[in-house]
Amino acid sequence: MLVGNLLLHQEYKRRWRAVKDLRDVFVRFNQAEGWYTQHQMARQPGVRRMWLEYLHALNLEQFDADVWKAMLAAHKRHPELSPATADSVDPISYCYRGMRQLFLVDGRETPPHLVTGNKIRHRNVGELLNFLFQWGEKEKRVGWGSKPYRLILQKTYEMIEGRLGHGAARQWLDEYFVLVRLTHWVLPYPSQVALLGWTK
Repeated sequence: MLVGNLLLHQEYKRRWRAVKDLRDVFVRFNQAEGWYTQHQMARQPGVRRMWLEYLHALNLEQFDADVWKAMLAAHKRHPELSPATADSVDPISYCYRGMRQLFLVDGRETPPHLVTGNKIRHRNVGELLNFLFQWGEKEKRVGWGSKPYRLILQKTYEMIEGRLGHGAARQWLDEYFVLVRLTHWVLPYPSQVALLGWTK
C-alpha cells in the first residue's frame, strides 16, 4: 500500500519518528536500569551520582521533546509559530532569549505569551511544576496525563525508590525540579485538558 503512494509514505515516516522517539526514551531508560547492577552502583557512590545525573538528563530531554511536539500540534490547530520555527529541526532553548522570536502575531515575530492576572490557576512555580510533573493526585490531565515525559519520570522515581529508598528518590525528584527551574525560564501553562492552551 505504501509503494507508489507518496502521501502515505510521508505520513508513515512522520509517525514512525514519533514512535521511534517514544521507543528510544524507554530503551535508554531500560539501559540505565541495567547499568545499576552491571556497574555495581550500590558500592560506588561516584558512579551512582553520575547515573542519577544521567536520569535527570534523560527526563529533561523527554520533557523538552514532548513540549516541542505539543507546540507543533497546537500550531496545526491554531497557527502561532513563526515559519522559521515551525520548519526548524533544531531543539529550542526554553528561555526568553531562545523563544523571543518563536511566535508570529499579526505578522510580527513575538515572544511567548506570559500568564498574568489575578485569576491564574497556579500562584507560583512550585504549584505549576507539581501540576506538570506529579502523579497520584486527583487532578485530571485529560489528553496529556500520559505523555511520555510524565510516564518516564514516574518510572524513574519508582526505580530509584526501589534501588536506593524513598529518601533518595525524593531527593532526586527535588533536584530534578531545581534543574527544570534552572533550564526552563519559560514553562508551558497547562489546563486540565491540554498541555498547551492556545491564546485568545
